[in-house]
Amino acid sequence: MAGFKVITEDSPMRHPGSPRARDFFDIHLLTTTGSVELSKDTDLVRHVFAAKDVPLNLLARVGDYREFHRPDWPAVSASVADPLEEFDFYFDFVLGEIAKLEALWVE
Repeated sequence: MAGFKVITEDSPMRHPGSPRARDFFDIHLLTTTGSVELSKDTDLVRHVFAAKDVPLNLLARVGDYREFHRPDWPAVSASVADPLEEFDFYFDFVLGEIAKLEALWVE
């Protein structure tokens, strides 16, 4: 959950920050291992974003920042012992998860 908040809060969508490629990997890991099912935990999503005063509608713009986060991927690859997919695999996965949450910011 915190990964969604961080990739919106600390990105150029709000203010300059650092690339957060690890968040895309972490969100994939949490959702595919059954730890979190974001589309069913919408109250949690709302609370996490509200706690940091991050507008949920920024999620709709994450896809615009693929190249901003990409340069950080080698650091992720170096820090994970298991073989990884390419960055785009994780980024696209997160975009799919974000699409499931669209009702949170579209009225």
